[in-house]
Amino acid sequence: MLCEVEAFFSQYKSCLDMLVKVLSPITGLQPGTLSTYGDYGNRIIARLKNLKKTDHKLTVGRIDWLIEEIEKTKPWLQSVIRIRDTYAHYRSEIHFGFQWDTAVGRAKVPHSELDGTSHPLNFVMAELTEPLITYCANFIAISISCAVPITTGLQVMSEDEKAYIGARWQFDLSRAIWKIASNVIRTYTAEDIANARKAAS
Repeated sequence: MLCEVEAFFSQYKSCLDMLVKVLSPITGLQPGTLSTYGDYGNRIIARLKNLKKTDHKLTVGRIDWLIEEIEKTKPWLQSVIRIRDTYAHYRSEIHFGFQWDTAVGRAKVPHSELDGTSHPLNFVMAELTEPLITYCANFIAISISCAVPITTGLQVMSEDEKAYIGARWQFDLSRAIWKIASNVIRTYTAEDIANARKAAS
């Protein structure tokens, strides 16, 4: 089981290493220039700051936006990467294992620590996975926006809008965040969403 847990955290870090590769085709960096997430994101930040000075095709304000996104996620990423390094290199320090539940006479679900409190391991994994998915979505979206002219604005999509357009296109847009800005403002009702689902079926 320890091997499975280690694999989870190793793939977590690998996901971040793959994430940075989206920057090459967007920014024009040579493939391999950023091969890993590197130093909790500091290596990416250094590259992005350099791009602001040298590449005038990119939207500087949105490069700053991406840097801010990387900076604000550092605390939890550092925590997860430390867990991964502990599992991979310092197993004697792992606070993880089975406990006997005397009340019911059986082994408890394996627990691990999260923020100093013991939780079932499946809960810990779920709690760590959700912010990673959100971060990856934000990172990719903001990275793409760096190549979009500043004159093309972005707007946050409302939940009703995601439900309506998702029903019309037959896509799950629940994780969508932004759209290209529009001068048309429309409020979608529950009836609109129901009709869109009916029309798509």
